[in-house]
Amino acid sequence: MDDLWLKIASVSAFLAIVFTIIFSPIFSALFRRRVSRLMAQSSNNSSTLLERNKISVGARRPPPLLFDVTDQSEAAVKQSYGPLVRAAHRARRSLMIAYCLAGMSNLAVLLLAFVLSNINNLTTASGWARGSMIGVALIVLALPTVIALLHLASASRLRQLVTAVGIVICVYLLLGTLQDLSIAVFQLHLVVPLAIYALFNLRFWRGFAPLTFLVMVTASLGWVLGVYAWSGLGFASDWIWIPRLSGFLVGAGIGLMVLRSLGRYFQAGGISDQEIFLDTWYLIFTIVQTVIFILTSMNILFLAAILAFPAYLIVKRISLRFLLKSRSEEVPRLLLLRVFGHSQRTERLFDEFTLPWRTVGSIELIAGPDMALRNVEPSDFAAFLSGGLAARYITDPSEVEVSGSPKVETATPDGRFPLRQFYCLADTWLSVIRSRVRYCDVVVMDLRGFTEDRHGCRLELEYLAAEFPDKPVVLVVDDKTNMVLLAQIAGAPLKTPIPAAAQAWLLLADRSRRAIDGFKVFEWVAQRMLVQPQLAFKPDTA
Repeated sequence: MDDLWLKIASVSAFLAIVFTIIFSPIFSALFRRRVSRLMAQSSNNSSTLLERNKISVGARRPPPLLFDVTDQSEAAVKQSYGPLVRAAHRARRSLMIAYCLAGMSNLAVLLLAFVLSNINNLTTASGWARGSMIGVALIVLALPTVIALLHLASASRLRQLVTAVGIVICVYLLLGTLQDLSIAVFQLHLVVPLAIYALFNLRFWRGFAPLTFLVMVTASLGWVLGVYAWSGLGFASDWIWIPRLSGFLVGAGIGLMVLRSLGRYFQAGGISDQEIFLDTWYLIFTIVQTVIFILTSMNILFLAAILAFPAYLIVKRISLRFLLKSRSEEVPRLLLLRVFGHSQRTERLFDEFTLPWRTVGSIELIAGPDMALRNVEPSDFAAFLSGGLAARYITDPSEVEVSGSPKVETATPDGRFPLRQFYCLADTWLSVIRSRVRYCDVVVMDLRGFTEDRHGCRLELEYLAAEFPDKPVVLVVDDKTNMVLLAQIAGAPLKTPIPAAAQAWLLLADRSRRAIDGFKVFEWVAQRMLVQPQLAFKPDTA
């Protein structure tokens, strides 16, 4: 009986990872295609929406001025650091400490399982070999903690992967002076998890992989249990595909129910997208190590190694509770606009900017194909799998305004404030944007690649200039931005020092020699919040 459950646990875990690798790119491609098609559709309220979207010419006021501030020194930027930047740095440090403590608890349980599973080798080995094996195990089993800290420190997934691989290569080279047994331990426990992380870190499916894995865990278990049940009843093996498919579908249905429950928990602020990604990575790593312990020792009792994951979860939440107090307060709300059609570039700016900003404020944006693969909520994914994604699209923008006025936001346990993504149709997106502008304190707009053909961006700029010229706006441009057209809408850019209380739009140039990343954009947004007295940020200093 122990052998049976050993096979079920091992095969189910292996299939869950394989199915996740197979289905994640498929789901991501289909989801993006579905989003694009729904965005092209129209509602039945076209005439009403066109009337609502007209700009009141009589209300037009002088447009704000634009300043190109990218030539200012880094010292000048750092001198303008205010409470927003300091609060973001403090929150990220506390978050990294919490994940470090949680990772140590995960490491402790797995290390104990490693020692017990290799007790015979450790007792017969020399002191040097024994110490090297345990040292290698410490390094290997600390991998998820290292990757989690890299994830919190840098938004660049490529930088995270290169750093992790570099550390692994250096450690492997250093192992050349140790025993062959230590190198075998290193290869057995690390190669597979690192390969899985490299695959899950790919840009075109990394938003889907964690959610897909949650469904595939139960689907794989249903697949395996169906096969064993069919064989146990003595049915012909020629029809084995029936229990496989049936078990898979039943398990996937259960996984979909779990996904919907997670979606409700997510929308209630119980967990963030960042936690889902990191928790899934820890879960996969723990499952892989548990399977290795079981297979190498042929003892089902090592299934207890899976307790390393709940140990991580418990310590993480306790640490977050002490280091990041539960916050429900008035924070700045930001509207993020962009030129569609540049997925990789937009995602990079989004990742870099939201990493610090969501620790001090919330974000609102229109869903689009460019970021459909990056920002996927569990409820959105569950709706997509069940064929109900179209029901999440806004047909009447007035419905959005009902819940838009409250300024008090509640942070998730890891200190991240909400990111609201609005799914809009072809004739409702502009109304939704205009309804959100009045509730937002600052606007960030990625205008790289802005030309006369980008009619949507032009409408957004004209509305901002006409109706909200006093609202802080930060524009990111490059050498492909039509500056003549931009000057016609909002005024000619002037290269002069920014007055202390200037009501101006900031123009940030993304140049090949001096690139603008999301962290720099965050710093300038924080600087703009400082010069607007009505938007002064007062973080909790307790």
